[in-house]
Amino acid sequence: MFQDLKSLLTGEDKTWAYFDEKDPATALKAVDDLDAFVESYGPYDGVITFSYSSGVVATWMTRRLRQGKSTFKCAIFLSASSPAVDYNSLLEEKIVSLPVSEMGGAITIPTAHIWGSKDPHAQFAADLSMLCDPQLRSVYVHDRGHEVPGAGSKEAVTSTVNMIRRATLMARETEVY
Repeated sequence: MFQDLKSLLTGEDKTWAYFDEKDPATALKAVDDLDAFVESYGPYDGVITFSYSSGVVATWMTRRLRQGKSTFKCAIFLSASSPAVDYNSLLEEKIVSLPVSEMGGAITIPTAHIWGSKDPHAQFAADLSMLCDPQLRSVYVHDRGHEVPGAGSKEAVTSTVNMIRRATLMARETEVY
């Protein structure tokens, strides 16, 4: 658990995670469950992720795009703290991050990426943003930690809203289905 979040809990609070980032089987199940959910109840115009869910969603999106299937019209990644991984590596019970050098721009929908410069996992957020098309990608790095900007910074909230607004407006103008 992130230090930033520990301060919000008492010593007795229980937490829950949908998958263990070190266990390929649980990551594979999370990606497959997302796929089944979207297939059953979608399509959806967009997705908003926070923290570990960002890697799951980006993994799902790159897999779908490789298959020639649609994903979302836009995606908002808040404090991404896990990498997008190669889906086939999960099938082989391994976790292999998608190489940004080879996969840069693979996610071809409007995206917004917001993270803190003091987030201990800021590099994951930066790498994930590089997987997205630079013409459709909006990035804002605030001066805080692993969090969604809130009451502590009017400037960060305004910039975050502007990045999200840009991605959603671009999605309206871009035919992605």
